[in-house]
Amino acid sequence: MKRMSAGTYYIGDPCYIFEESWQDALNETEFFRKDKLFGKDIFVNSTAYGDGLFYDNHGNSYPVDAGMIGILPIELINKDAKISQEDIVKQKFGTVQTFTENFTCDYEDGEFRFGHIRINTKGIEDEEEWIDEE
Repeated sequence: MKRMSAGTYYIGDPCYIFEESWQDALNETEFFRKDKLFGKDIFVNSTAYGDGLFYDNHGNSYPVDAGMIGILPIELINKDAKISQEDIVKQKFGTVQTFTENFTCDYEDGEFRFGHIRINTKGIEDEEEWIDEE
């Protein structure tokens, strides 16, 4: 479990926000085994079965092409300017979430937990039951 500070974050596969600095990101984090990137706290883990399209408990989709999902401070999308905050949302490459209070991140048995957001990458029996009513 990792504690993160309140703020705005990108949630999704990190490969979508890096281009020229992708190899630097992999090297600095030892392929995302470390929880700091370019001086910022991050939380990244592998999905249960690799690439695919996964959903959170609010119905948002998360495509995965590098076999991982993470939460990274929104400032990191400016590192390579590969994609804008608006395009992340519009093109559905993950989500941009603002947390008004400190929160925890965890991964267990294929499920990511970023504060109130849960992403199941292992598969679920009843998707209707998974998505929270708003």
